[in-house]
Amino acid sequence: MDLLSRLLDWDPSRRISGLPALMHSYFDELREEGLLFPNGNCLPDILNLTAFELGENPEPQTLEKLIPDWYLQQKNTSYERILKIKKQTKK
Repeated sequence: MDLLSRLLDWDPSRRISGLPALMHSYFDELREEGLLFPNGNCLPDILNLTAFELGENPEPQTLEKLIPDWYLQQKNTSYERILKIKKQTKK
């Protein structure tokens, strides 16, 4: 209920925006390693966020919350590399 009420807040200054909404604890399960659909199928690659989705200058702590360490190791990348790639794609 917390996330829903924050998404629907009438006052825009208090309304939660995109990235903070994705960092909400409601979505923590989606960042767990090895998560599967109930039928046993793998989830799509939902952690590969685009430059548009990350916004202009995402804070390092934002990336740390959104993209877990296990995913970075699996993709053989780092937060710094993600930021560099995202900046290059915006040019």
